[in-house]
Amino acid sequence: MATFFFVTTAQVFWSAIHGDGAVYAWIIREISVHGIFSQQLPNFTQTQIFAEHPYLFFYYSSIFTTLFGFSDLALKIPNYVIAALSVYAIYKICLLRNKDRTQAQRIGIIAAYALILNGAYTLQVSQPSLDPLAQLLALVSMMFLVFYKRPFYAGLFIGLAFLTKGLELLPNLAALFMLSLCLKRKESFSELSKSLAYQLAGLLIPISLWLSFDFLVWDSQWLLTYWHRQFTERFFNKENLKTYFDFGIFLTFLQSYMLEIIILSIGLLKSKTWFRKSDPLFFYFLCYLFFNTLAFLIIKKDSSQHLTGVLILGSVFVGEYLWEAWQRYEWKGFHPLICILLLLSLTYWCVFVIGARKNTDYWNAIKNESVTFDKNQNDTKIVVKDMNRGGYGLFFTAQWYFFPHKVFFQSEANERLVNQDVFIFYGAEGSKLEKAKVTYQPAVF
Repeated sequence: MATFFFVTTAQVFWSAIHGDGAVYAWIIREISVHGIFSQQLPNFTQTQIFAEHPYLFFYYSSIFTTLFGFSDLALKIPNYVIAALSVYAIYKICLLRNKDRTQAQRIGIIAAYALILNGAYTLQVSQPSLDPLAQLLALVSMMFLVFYKRPFYAGLFIGLAFLTKGLELLPNLAALFMLSLCLKRKESFSELSKSLAYQLAGLLIPISLWLSFDFLVWDSQWLLTYWHRQFTERFFNKENLKTYFDFGIFLTFLQSYMLEIIILSIGLLKSKTWFRKSDPLFFYFLCYLFFNTLAFLIIKKDSSQHLTGVLILGSVFVGEYLWEAWQRYEWKGFHPLICILLLLSLTYWCVFVIGARKNTDYWNAIKNESVTFDKNQNDTKIVVKDMNRGGYGLFFTAQWYFFPHKVFFQSEANERLVNQDVFIFYGAEGSKLEKAKVTYQPAVF
């Protein structure tokens, strides 16, 4: 846990809230200010409501911002808690999979290191992102089904995962269904039906409560907007559903999926225990990879949740493989190794803390500029060019850090801010934010 603390908290001192993280930060602020029973869905721009995902993570995070205020640290604490629980869940799985407690503990420690020392995972944890919570809930769902034989709770936790990231959890649900069939393959049809019925009941309870809440408070506005944006515009639009081969899509597929699959496959081929016929965890993992790949081939779009799921669940297998290698080569000194890793993580923490103020990346340029920007005015209007380099990320990062100033996209400004004095943001170069104060006209960019 000390290693976990050093690796993840280093991000507090240099990683600015940006991109999707800045969108979610804004939604958490909206919910904290207006309350969960507000009659208005939270806005994520000056004119658009947010209905891209359900709100479980936002409600959870708003507890921390209500207690500690609106700061980067308050926004990052929720995912640190989730990451700590994920580390414990992985450790617990390793204990449940191995009868030798000492060996299981060591595998669990290695698996935990495999997760928290992975840069892709710590990047997710350092932002108010949805994937760590969604995949932790999916992992707990699988644990209840495999190790505790509680299909109702398995359904309940995958239902809660849906309330975190919605339809993007369908690969987890499909993998869980296949796992249920595998576990009950030797039992009667009535036993299988009973298990699936319990899972379905558990799944529908949180989803039904969320939709009922939406109906009573927002007159189903969230559901209608979500359906339109996710089905009609994002995933299942006509362009995505066209049947064609495109080399660019093939390259995107390789970039998005093959790296982690290849790495884990190398271990798979070398580790005989992974081929145990009665290993439901690995069967679930294969099903999860298959359904993620299938989803990509259908909609030709990737979701960040798949990588988080691979890293969390895959760390168990990585831990087992590394422990096998340790025993195979008869290496000694397990405890000194842990001390060395702890020392390295402490060094990592010190390096980032000492060098944090010298960091000049794109996002920190925006964060640093906001500290001294136009402090004498609270109603300054800021316009970001719609399609400039990183415009999407620049808009939401500026919206988070430049509060209480109002930030507009160019298209919004064309309708609402003509002939008004505004600041325009072009982008950022190194540590310098490119901006100018002008009387706004549609052709100003």
